[in-house]
Amino acid sequence: MVSKVVHFNEVPIQKLKGRDLCMMITENTVGAKKMSGGILWMQPGEVVKPCHAHLNEEEILYIIKGEGKVWIDGEIYEVKTGDCVFFPAGSKHMLKNVGKSVMQVFFIYSPPTEPSKYEYYPDIDFPTNQ
Repeated sequence: MVSKVVHFNEVPIQKLKGRDLCMMITENTVGAKKMSGGILWMQPGEVVKPCHAHLNEEEILYIIKGEGKVWIDGEIYEVKTGDCVFFPAGSKHMLKNVGKSVMQVFFIYSPPTEPSKYEYYPDIDFPTNQ
């Protein structure tokens, strides 16, 4: 039987462009079939790159710690500790840490997905004046 509790030190951290990511809730870790999620960390000034979308999955972010800006389909929004962000399925998006400390974010996808399944848009950059 798969555990219903995932201990942080039991899940590998993936080093991705602009962030470290830990997929804690997956079919492999807890048997989740309708969602997946985890935690990511971003150093100051980092941007989640490249711009990407989840064509069939919705995503929610909860900002555990830090401040940033999120780019969603060409619109930029400020986010800080305690805020939530919703990415509709198919929306192109990026996240930038504009603070002076590490940004920590909890994320959930439904249905489940992972970075290898994203649709990438490498020609879209986070605006440099933001």
